[in-house]
Amino acid sequence: IRKTFDQLTQSEMIWDVTAYRNTDQFRERTLASRTITRQSVKFFNEELKFIKTSFDALVMENANGGNLYIYPGFVIIKETSSDDFGIIDLKNINFQYSISNFIEDEKIPSDSRNVGYTWKYCNKDGSRDRRYSNNYQIPIQQYGQISILSNEGLNEEFMISNSNNTELFINSLNKFIDLLKRMNWKTELLDNK
Repeated sequence: IRKTFDQLTQSEMIWDVTAYRNTDQFRERTLASRTITRQSVKFFNEELKFIKTSFDALVMENANGGNLYIYPGFVIIKETSSDDFGIIDLKNINFQYSISNFIEDEKIPSDSRNVGYTWKYCNKDGSRDRRYSNNYQIPIQQYGQISILSNEGLNEEFMISNSNNTELFINSLNKFIDLLKRMNWKTELLDNK
């Protein structure tokens, strides 16, 4: 998991998807099914001073909330501006990988894959809308997408320029979580007598 996470941290671009809305494809003259707001973030390793372990946490920076600190067995959501935090059992979190074909109108990350082109303004069939004089082609880039969900209210989405490394990380993390579930560990409170 650590090896694939370290590869993931080397991705040229990592974004936190902070908001999205469905597009009116006809009115907006686009092939995009949704418009997203994203902010550049980093993934890195870090130690939390109040956790005593031989493992640094795998940290996913969060643009609109607490950073996610992934440890073997649990995730800590820690606010950067305060000492507040929450803990969620790793077995109760759903990490999903998907591919996002994104109409990229910003700088193209060198580690992303081009899967086609569209027009700034296009017809329903994807062809160029000739009513617009300044209608230029826009690349469609393939990015990896991570969705993180839990019943406790965790709901995060990240987009990463290197889709292969994204898939490798999520697959290795999910194999580990499956192993934890099969071990069926039970948490017991120790009675200090």
